[in-house]
Amino acid sequence: MLFREMREDDIWDVVRLVRKNYDEAVRQELPRVIVDFLKDELTVKYTRQYLNNYRRKMFILDDDGIVGTIALQFPRRLDELPELRSLAIYPTRQGYGSILMENLEEYVRNEGFRGISVGPNPAAEIFYEKKGYETYGHYEREFPTNPRKKLNGPLMFKRLI
Repeated sequence: MLFREMREDDIWDVVRLVRKNYDEAVRQELPRVIVDFLKDELTVKYTRQYLNNYRRKMFILDDDGIVGTIALQFPRRLDELPELRSLAIYPTRQGYGSILMENLEEYVRNEGFRGISVGPNPAAEIFYEKKGYETYGHYEREFPTNPRKKLNGPLMFKRLI
């Protein structure tokens, strides 16, 4: 299993992975706001823009093919924490989400940050709590492709040192 930075030639595989997550969210009848958020991330154009943003890094987990992806947004200011963004895995319950989180946290620690935050994702809140994340506020974020839509939820963080 290999955790590595995403490359341009990974984009189509990552979009297919996010589509699987979208289909699973619809099947599980998750809240509409989560389904809409995933739908916004389905496009190659959006993924390419995300990949080429200097404040963001995208990583993949390769296990004889891409089985998960996770993104990190670096803070604008030195006194802020980087934010975990866009965690997506094939819904197989093989521990890929945990492996991605552990590797991303190690990367963030090696970059010299004392912690990491995660924005609203009601569907993953329990998962984050199990990984040691604590709620410290409420967050409202605009959809990347439609600023009139908002994703609301708890703002969580984890100390890494």
